[in-house]
Amino acid sequence: MKSIQDLTDLQNIDSELKEIEDLLGDLPLKVSSLKNDEKSLKISIEDGKNKILSLDLEIKKLMLNVETITQKIEKQKDQLFLVTNNRQYDALQVEIDHLKDDLDSKENRIIELTENKEMLEEKVANEEKNLDSLSTDLKVRINRLEDLMGENAEKKKEYEIKKGEKRSEIDQIILQRYDK
Repeated sequence: MKSIQDLTDLQNIDSELKEIEDLLGDLPLKVSSLKNDEKSLKISIEDGKNKILSLDLEIKKLMLNVETITQKIEKQKDQLFLVTNNRQYDALQVEIDHLKDDLDSKENRIIELTENKEMLEEKVANEEKNLDSLSTDLKVRINRLEDLMGENAEKKKEYEIKKGEKRSEIDQIILQRYDK
């Protein structure tokens, strides 16, 4: 009869421990998931900012190239007035056309890079907004989890001790059946 009462007591202790775990629910998993999301957003934002910097550098290099090419074109145009025969004129004209083609391709590349940069800046801004809201949500959940864990930590520890004591009082064969 005593073993039945001991098993009933053990069952009550296990039920209390289960209630404490149920109170916490999936909050620890959600907090962990939010922390992972926060980490990946921070990495994504950092990558985006680095890409923006590299695009800025590339755009500046191309702009310097455009200035240089523009100056060359102007020099070639000035030389057109100094030529003495058609062959020299045609050669200068071909070179000017080649420089203009190069200039157009560089300007198109600048436009393309500028558009990419703007899209990246918008994406980074949105991710920063998401990071702020995620961080706020994470702080709230962590505080709630800590409160719940703080409230229930002593109860849980007390029940764990009681459970250990009660298990030591019960025969091992009966405990094995109980655990099944």
